[in-house]
Amino acid sequence: MTLADNTAAEFSQFTQLQIKTLRDAFQLIDDDGDRVISEQDLGKFWQVLGKKPSDDEIKSMLDMGNGCNLTFPVFLSIMSNSLGLLPAENDICEALKIFCKEDDFELNCDIKELKEYVSMAGFSQSDNFDKLVESFTYQTITGEQVFKGKRFLETIGE
Repeated sequence: MTLADNTAAEFSQFTQLQIKTLRDAFQLIDDDGDRVISEQDLGKFWQVLGKKPSDDEIKSMLDMGNGCNLTFPVFLSIMSNSLGLLPAENDICEALKIFCKEDDFELNCDIKELKEYVSMAGFSQSDNFDKLVESFTYQTITGEQVFKGKRFLETIGE
């Protein structure tokens, strides 16, 4: 079974909004509009972002399609493998409520406690995790570091 054969399964993993967002991203990268992301398309995309990857790096990115033309279904398959499945927003909300004070509708959590429990659950904390958490953390007047759960959920829900 090839990457392209998994199309139906890949579509079923995403919400309609996620598919639309990924289609928009695909169309943004597909500069010439031929419905295939080529080396030239990917090179132009990276230049717009201010990066200049080597030809080998671009080829390596395109090789994620396992030799298939990088069409939208293949792109969707790659993205599903790269992104993994996110839990439902409601599940994340319920998990964050465990760390919040009662009736805290902003879902503000003590960041030290949150990180401690993430580690205890067996999840390693990478630099990416720290950067993500830092983006949604603020310091109170008393010096406590607080994770803004509601803001996090609003951001990932977009």
